[in-house]
Amino acid sequence: MFYSTNAETISLRSNIVNKIYKPALMAGFLMLAGCGGSSESSTDNKPNLPVVQEKPKLTFHVKTRTDCGTIPYPNASVVFHDADGNAMAAYMTDSVGFFSQDVPAGAEHASV
Repeated sequence: MFYSTNAETISLRSNIVNKIYKPALMAGFLMLAGCGGSSESSTDNKPNLPVVQEKPKLTFHVKTRTDCGTIPYPNASVVFHDADGNAMAAYMTDSVGFFSQDVPAGAEHASV
């Protein structure tokens, strides 16, 4: 009968790994290394989508403080100003103090 020690078994397994698995792993690695990107950039398959920029919107509730707490402030004036501080557009809040409006082009700040 053939008996082997643990050292001989490990050595035998190591030889199998070296002779069979390492070449297979290297071949697989080399095949995968060839896949992937290239130095050329191709946009043939990429659609050119237009960039849609939404206008910024200013939305808030105007409230006032009284002895009884805070309450809505209806019909408050909201004015948009340009960089020089000139009024560009004026709006009003609704009956419950709510305001939501696209910010006009060129507006730098708003006052209530």
